[in-house]
Amino acid sequence: AGRVTIDEPAEMDYGSGEPGLGWGSKYYVENHPALLDTPGEWWYDAETGRLYLWPPSPGSPADQPLEISRYDTAFDLTNRSYIALDGLTIQFFNGTACMVDNWYTQKAHGNSVRNATIRYANQGVVLAQRTSQDSPADNVIDGFVLENSEIGYMDTYGLLISSWWEDNADPAAWRRAGVVNTVVRGNELHHLAFRSDKNGPVGSAIWFPDTLRFENNYVHHIAHNGLVLHRSVIQPTQAGKAYDLAPDEIKTGNILILNNTFEYACLLGADCGGLKFSGADRPSTHVFRDVLIMGNVSRNNFGWSYAAEKRGDLSDSGMGAHGFYFDRCSGFHVYRNIAYNNSSIGFKFSGFWRDGDLLVYNNIAANAVFGFKMDDRENDDHDGSVNTQLVNNIMVNNQGYGLLLGSDDGRYGNLTIDHNLYYSNGWNTLAVWDPGQMAVYEGWGAKKSYHSLAEIRDNTPWESHGVEGDPHFWAYDPSDTDPFDDSWPDFHPTGSSQILVDAGSETLPASLVALLDAYGIEDTIWGDAIDIGRYENGFTLVPLQSVQAVGPGGTARYTLQLLPADLPYEVTLEVASPSPDLIIRVTPVTLTGGGLATLTVIDTHSDGESIPPSWQTIPIVASGGGITQTAQVNLLVGGHQSFMPIVTRAGSQ
Repeated sequence: AGRVTIDEPAEMDYGSGEPGLGWGSKYYVENHPALLDTPGEWWYDAETGRLYLWPPSPGSPADQPLEISRYDTAFDLTNRSYIALDGLTIQFFNGTACMVDNWYTQKAHGNSVRNATIRYANQGVVLAQRTSQDSPADNVIDGFVLENSEIGYMDTYGLLISSWWEDNADPAAWRRAGVVNTVVRGNELHHLAFRSDKNGPVGSAIWFPDTLRFENNYVHHIAHNGLVLHRSVIQPTQAGKAYDLAPDEIKTGNILILNNTFEYACLLGADCGGLKFSGADRPSTHVFRDVLIMGNVSRNNFGWSYAAEKRGDLSDSGMGAHGFYFDRCSGFHVYRNIAYNNSSIGFKFSGFWRDGDLLVYNNIAANAVFGFKMDDRENDDHDGSVNTQLVNNIMVNNQGYGLLLGSDDGRYGNLTIDHNLYYSNGWNTLAVWDPGQMAVYEGWGAKKSYHSLAEIRDNTPWESHGVEGDPHFWAYDPSDTDPFDDSWPDFHPTGSSQILVDAGSETLPASLVALLDAYGIEDTIWGDAIDIGRYENGFTLVPLQSVQAVGPGGTARYTLQLLPADLPYEVTLEVASPSPDLIIRVTPVTLTGGGLATLTVIDTHSDGESIPPSWQTIPIVASGGGITQTAQVNLLVGGHQSFMPIVTRAGSQ
């Protein structure tokens, strides 16, 4: 019993004036001695300097094995270069576990943290560089690597990277990125920001990101956003120019977000996501350059679910967590990602998404209120998009709409929506008014819902090649609408997924192909066109050497690889000899995704025997998951192999 008095306004959003506390609100009362009522708890009286402890087991505290943090920082690499921290356990620090905090006169090149366990501090890894217009070009943090490490149980950030410069980081005063060539790969970042002393307690944050690779990380159990990348740097050639920017006007970029998993983010907040990019006011920070977001999964992000559950409000406004969130920004290639079981929106584009290139290809948005939402109508102040493409995506089992579009004046120029699949969207009439496959705003308050693909085609210029129907995933139950059962379906196509096969666009956009090439990413596409969705249907068997030559009695060996690496079933290989003079075997005969097999071919002629040259084509039949594919290799026996240059059209598949 008692009264809780707050010392600042508690608002729904900062500056809104709307009350943020009410019936069903969730809050914590801490640092009161009356709350010391359970073994293992403690309370520190700052006025007297006395520590009160209820020991985990009975007995005097003097006899207890107590450890208390005394130091703020474990490793300070400020103005240090080529330091490697490898295999260390770093824990129990009041401040930061590993820090580089450079002033404009300092630099740090080639530092790394690998195979580390970093736990129980205020912040995990912090990289901060201040630059100035007059500082040398190499006074930056260059080439930092965080790899194969665990960062967990941080009060605030697990990872914080920040570039800053004069005039409070005014883009007009920018001369160079402060943190460059950063690699964050193969880490687990978890249980972050639950005791943050900052508003918006994100798990990891990167300010003004540039030349960054964030790959194969597992980010989970975060108070707010799992990972947020804040702001680009734009220096327009014309005063006030805010959209349709040339690449050289966007000064920061080259960002790869690849094959990460984000889940259980937004556990203490709403209007956040597993992965978030954010811009700010035009015309200087809202369009990113050369950003590829590929192969990621963002799932089971719920928002502030306790209060929503108590109110019985599981709608968009009730829980408010998104899978992928692009807030007041644009300039992205979003390719082959999955957003599943997020309480609000799978892929949310809010604000200035019209102002730069936005290419959204071959993604899956399932089990949210909205699969895709492209809205925030008050910022639509030019005639449609610069270049927005929503192609080859799957929208399945979303409560309200597969796709919701918003414009204050109904103008949707330079917007391509085609080759998408719609299935079982709009099933929850309590989530939104008049749910369906798609809804489009044609001005303030004028929303039209389309309940089928036929209605979309009849009333919009979109989806002339779209499809509607069951995609027949490998393991997926559309009737499973329980968001809290921790289920994870398998979205791979099957032999029954013909609705997806070759039903996408014939090619990928040239800018997307260029990014795949620039980042060295192999993206296998087979058939007459691209399949719809995250995966190409079935599998492919790739010979790493396709042609060899041997003399009489010789032996040739070929390496075969099964793709994709996450194929959910085994594939059996069979091979038959095309000639009685060849003995052929393959080992192993069964492969899983990403696995390698060796094909051995032995010519049975005697060594040195005179035989006419022969060209042999050897087929390898691969079967699995109800699908059969045939690969082939070639062998020249008793002849000579010549190599000629091969010329291909740039950008071809």
